[in-house]
Amino acid sequence: MRNTLPMNAVTWLRSSPLPIAAPQNILSAFSSGTIKKVVKFKGPHTFYRMAGWNEKEKIMADPWGCWWIEEQTLHAIYTKISRLDMFEGWMPPDMLRRVKSLPMHYRALTAVCTDWNDFREQIELRLPANEELIGLCGMVAPQPLKSTMNPKSRKAPILPGGIEQVYFKRGNANRKNIIAPNINPFWVRWIKLW
Repeated sequence: MRNTLPMNAVTWLRSSPLPIAAPQNILSAFSSGTIKKVVKFKGPHTFYRMAGWNEKEKIMADPWGCWWIEEQTLHAIYTKISRLDMFEGWMPPDMLRRVKSLPMHYRALTAVCTDWNDFREQIELRLPANEELIGLCGMVAPQPLKSTMNPKSRKAPILPGGIEQVYFKRGNANRKNIIAPNINPFWVRWIKLW
């Protein structure tokens, strides 16, 4: 279950517990001009994220990180892929298989640059019944294929984004000493989506 809270996104980001010092850094990951909602999720509810090698920082992406998508959003990605069946017989089978690739669609719609995360691990967060998490929901902003590319260059391939993502606050984000995580580690498990 999800309920929108009557709160401004910046106010929520700056509020306790776990105030965010630079809310614009978070808000820039959402499409500009779209509504961002503070939402209370009550379990049972399921979310997904990818965690893999971060080439830029030379570390693995955090499985308990801040950015997630809801289960219904993952199902919407599967629906988009299934619509490509209409091209069966029009495209060579190997090309159609590549075009229908879940990792490719997930990366494009969540706009995760290839150097931020190689998607080698798929993570599921199962919020148990009667447990609650508050997050910020909004549409994913476009990003270049690699974070080092100029997004304004006509030659830079762009990941379009456009699906809803959820940002959950977390404690000390330096990853060496995580304080007061918002996500209970027992709610998280590794799964195989591809």
